[in-house]
Amino acid sequence: MRALISVSDKDGLDKFARALKDLGFEIYATNGTARFLEERGIEVKRLSEITGLKESENLKTLHPEVFRRIFDKFFDLMVVNLYEDRIDVGGVALIRAGVKANALVVCRKEDYDFVLNAIKHGRDVKKILHVKALEYLIENDRRILEMLKY
Repeated sequence: MRALISVSDKDGLDKFARALKDLGFEIYATNGTARFLEERGIEVKRLSEITGLKESENLKTLHPEVFRRIFDKFFDLMVVNLYEDRIDVGGVALIRAGVKANALVVCRKEDYDFVLNAIKHGRDVKKILHVKALEYLIENDRRILEMLKY
C-alpha cells in the first residue's frame, strides 16, 4: 500500500505517518512534508523521485507523472491539506484527482484516527472521506474569496 502526503498543517502528522508505516504503507511526500517526517525518524520517499524535478522547482505536485500514478491507483491513500493564507493550486488538484481516482483522501487531521481505525478493520470509508474532501475544498474557496474581497 502507498500513501501520498502533502500537507501544510503538520500537527499530528508524525503519529499518523508512523501508524501508516506500521500498517505497511510506503509513504511518498512532498519536500517540506518529507523533511518534517524524516526529522522525526520516519522513512519516506520524495515525490521528486517520481517527477525527476529538483527540490527548488515548484511544479512537483502538478507533474503529469504524479497524476498518472494517481489515476493508475498507485496511491491507496492521499493526505493533503492546503495553505490557509494563500491560494494553493497543486494541493487542490491532488485532492480532486484523489477523489476522482477513488483513493482514500484525508484533508483534516481530525480524521486521522478515523482513517486508521477504518483501515485496521477493513471498512470502506471512501465515500465519507470524499464528501469531507470536497466540503474542505468549498470551505477553502470561500476563505480565499473573503481574502480577495477585502
